[in-house]
Amino acid sequence: MSRLTHTQRFGILFLGTFILVIFCLIILYFFEIGLTGFESKRIWDWLELLVIPIVLAGGALYFNAQARKTERTIAQEQHYIEILRQYLESMKELVIDNILNSSEARDQMRAIARAITLTALQEVDGRRKGLIIRFLYEAKLILRSKEAEEPIISLSRADLSDADLSGTNLSGSELSETILDRAIFISADLTNANLSGSLLTETDFRSSSLTNADLSDAFLLGTRLKDANLHGLNIANTLIEDLDISLNDLTLKIRCENK
Repeated sequence: MSRLTHTQRFGILFLGTFILVIFCLIILYFFEIGLTGFESKRIWDWLELLVIPIVLAGGALYFNAQARKTERTIAQEQHYIEILRQYLESMKELVIDNILNSSEARDQMRAIARAITLTALQEVDGRRKGLIIRFLYEAKLILRSKEAEEPIISLSRADLSDADLSGTNLSGSELSETILDRAIFISADLTNANLSGSLLTETDFRSSSLTNADLSDAFLLGTRLKDANLHGLNIANTLIEDLDISLNDLTLKIRCENK
């Protein structure tokens, strides 16, 4: 069971207090408790004395809670921006000076670049994850290669959950063994991409191109493939459950399975 937010807890407390006050007023009104000296008061007088101040106080508390929530959101956004800035700053020299390809300590520098990348991906939201992946792709750091078993920077076991990569060109990219749960690839180009062994729970591939892509040994649960181009898709040994897919795509998928 998910925990209630601060605003939800406040709303429940305020509603409970309001109901309790109304209940007490009804008792006072019908039983006319004379011991208080307020037996001549009418129900509206009690509302003015008790309910209106409570409503005003509740409104003030609510707006304060909303203001704190906005401040937290702004602070979180600034944190994401700073993480992304630091990451790009760290990678800039490695890319511009071609250190990841030509350095005598190439393997060590690639390991450092991978560690920096995986750390940054863990600390940002889905939109910034998308920006990092676009940067890596455009810098040719995550491309599949016939000459090498791994790309310059391996994203194996990288947390790309919720990454927004809508409309992105990732053809020929190496994204094997990554966590892509709830990632968005709507209208993306994943032609010849390698997503083998990846987790693809509720991943959205609608209207994307998965032509000749490799999804072997991947886990697909609730994955959206409606209107996606699946021609030549490799899904050998893939665990598939509850797909969102059109009939035409399903026919093509079955044909791919039988290859």
